[in-house]
Amino acid sequence: MQHRVAETLALTGLDAVRALLPDKLTAEQIFRAQLARALILRPEAIVLDHPFTGLDHVGILRQIALLEKLQRAIGLSLLLLTHNRTEALLLGDVIGVMENGHLLQLGNAPTLLQRPASESVAVAFGEANVLTGKVLYTDDDCAELRLPSGETVEAMASHGLEEHDLAAICVPPDKLSVMFPRSATLAKEETEGMVVGTLVSARHLGTVIHIRFRMQDGGELIAHRPPVHTLKDLEPGRLALLAWQTANATAFPMDQKSG
Repeated sequence: MQHRVAETLALTGLDAVRALLPDKLTAEQIFRAQLARALILRPEAIVLDHPFTGLDHVGILRQIALLEKLQRAIGLSLLLLTHNRTEALLLGDVIGVMENGHLLQLGNAPTLLQRPASESVAVAFGEANVLTGKVLYTDDDCAELRLPSGETVEAMASHGLEEHDLAAICVPPDKLSVMFPRSATLAKEETEGMVVGTLVSARHLGTVIHIRFRMQDGGELIAHRPPVHTLKDLEPGRLALLAWQTANATAFPMDQKSG
């Protein structure tokens, strides 16, 4: 048993503080101590229920790195319960999206991001924008839809979507292309397949710029773009054309159908 204790302390990086009393431990060390307590019995899997509460961002990343090391070193399986998408993406080989105790979809990250099973999954996991449109027609897996402002767009058609349906069109912020026309007057053919918007605000988030647009019908769209523009170039009030590839958007029927 003493050998197992020593091995567990080494695995969790607690060797140097093994003699400290609990009230002398940092938040990260307390997490590692709780983890060591579970690992001492060498379980095949452990459940972590929102384990990073109280840790700062850097501390969370360090503990995630530790958990990844343990997965490789001892073949540990983890069941992580979290509200944080980044934590799920960093640790989850298979991810389940839950809502009110119900499992909405189970899959790997690319599946959940690129082929969400419902509007709820697209919004909760993919942080998708949601537009409302009426289905003009469907062709195989694709649909053309008209927005309340009169613009027409395309999206992948989810199961059960039919012509004339009212649909929720889900587009992730990082899949939106943004173009700033030189002229404030645009011909109809110049906006075909695009959404006209007005830039409301732009915020630099480090790796991306978070840009908010107001559409002609009063709704809003969020775009995440690489920081190739300076914020000076992104002054509020600029006219913009927003577009996406058909494969990067999904249209879901808004009305539940029986059968």
